[in-house]
Amino acid sequence: MLTKTQSCSIFCRRFYNQKSVDLSDPSIRKYLNYLIVENETLVAKEDKSSAEVKRLREIKPVVDIVAQSNSFKSLRANKEDKGDEKVKEMIKQETRIHQTRDQELHRRLQCTLLEPCLIDSGVLLQLTARKGEQATQFAEILYQLYTTYAGYKNWDVDRVSLDKSSVLGINKASMLISGLGALQLMSFEAGIHEKIPNASETDDAQSSHVHVAVFSQPNDVEWNIAPSEMVIDTGIPSSPDHFTAYTKYTGVRITHIPTGIVVRCSEEDTCVRNEEIAKQTLRTILFHKMLVEESLNSNTEGKSLDCSKKLEKIRTYDFCEQVVMEHRGDASARYNLEGFMQGKDYLESLQDNLLREQRYQALMADIDAVLKKDKTDNIGKNQDKVQEIFAFF
Repeated sequence: MLTKTQSCSIFCRRFYNQKSVDLSDPSIRKYLNYLIVENETLVAKEDKSSAEVKRLREIKPVVDIVAQSNSFKSLRANKEDKGDEKVKEMIKQETRIHQTRDQELHRRLQCTLLEPCLIDSGVLLQLTARKGEQATQFAEILYQLYTTYAGYKNWDVDRVSLDKSSVLGINKASMLISGLGALQLMSFEAGIHEKIPNASETDDAQSSHVHVAVFSQPNDVEWNIAPSEMVIDTGIPSSPDHFTAYTKYTGVRITHIPTGIVVRCSEEDTCVRNEEIAKQTLRTILFHKMLVEESLNSNTEGKSLDCSKKLEKIRTYDFCEQVVMEHRGDASARYNLEGFMQGKDYLESLQDNLLREQRYQALMADIDAVLKKDKTDNIGKNQDKVQEIFAFF
């Protein structure tokens, strides 16, 4: 399994050539100078809030690379100022090495600015077939796609519920997915997925639709539930509508008293494990409910990456033409259907492209926000530092 650092390095190498920023642009210089000043301010501060500690971790890699380039330039300038002919000859011989180092620092700074840093996170993913037998079959196809993809990404998966259709396919399914980048990547799956059937599959030429909802899982600090707020019923039959000699009584039902929300899980073989999954599912639902209420009260668009209410069509799976068409980002993004449904590098590439584009837009927004700010004394006093730092770029 790849470490976080290895994952980020591979991501950076793969997508470095797709988008870049002009490091010689005055606005970029001003933005990076702002980060330098901000870093110095945060480092000097003794009592930092959790938000400030997080911010320091975010900007420090950029500031460190800029500091390396400045140190490297000063070292080379000092050698040149000595006037020693032997040293000058050595410098000439080292020119290529210096140029390679300059290019590497340039590449590293580009990557650090544009590279989305994946975090350990989790989501509650729900699939709901719209109408018809074709939709339930499509829902099952997507369910298998995401299960396979989670395994490919080394993510942990816990099935919460699986409501199978009386004919074929799935009416509704939900699962907990957790691991490095799970929230950042799987949030792009939220929305309406459309299937265009193959003419040989059915006489009905109409397309079918599945709605995918994604909720971010909270950690223990963000949201926890007091035991007194829950009623936990155990020994629930695994198949309440179809009792047989093989029916297991390991299901768990949790009722949240303040809200009346009920969560049920009977997919695992033990009551203990089903209870763990049900509790995490309930915490996720309540956390999302709280975020929605906060966003309504503050008239904002929300404070998380939750994408549960996305109802626009995001992707079309054309079984007739054997292609998958992504409707966000690059309008011409098309993938081979067979390769895409394997749940491996095709879906990974699509999500990574969307994540990188999201990061690029966020960076542009940050730069724009800095440029709109009134010039502070700190930024004004450090303008000379900008010219010195970016002499290489």
